[in-house]
Amino acid sequence: RELIRRMAANLAHRVNGTVPPKPALDGNGHIGVSVHGDFKKLESCDGPESFTPEEYERRLFDFFGCGLDVYVIALVYIDRAFARHPELPIRHSDVNRWVLASVVLATKWHEEVCDQYPDEHYAHAGGVTLQEFRFLEAQLLDLLGWELHVSPLDFFRH
Repeated sequence: RELIRRMAANLAHRVNGTVPPKPALDGNGHIGVSVHGDFKKLESCDGPESFTPEEYERRLFDFFGCGLDVYVIALVYIDRAFARHPELPIRHSDVNRWVLASVVLATKWHEEVCDQYPDEHYAHAGGVTLQEFRFLEAQLLDLLGWELHVSPLDFFRH
């Protein structure tokens, strides 16, 4: 649980004072980002568990393009889910999946629709199938009781 919280906090810290990489397409139509003028392609992976927490944080940061608010809201969602369900078992292999689900829900709640990517992009960047992505999203929504609003007080506590 603490690792999941730390990852969300690290994402918020990473974006503080920096500009997230901008999405880009290379000459062959591959999706990626431009980092200091260099193109970084979004590569397929063998699942979220194939990344260390730090590598996964970097992947989400690079390919989601979210601002600070999204990562703080994701941290609020994680804390709410664990507070509501202290008995919830967390396997090490699920840590990255929890971060993925919380960041995506925060993005969908906070960002304008025109600034969001399709679910297929989030699933690919997160290293999961579209079916698993939708399951993770629905599971977290259920654990949160569909309470996605974050009050200013909750936001600033985090």
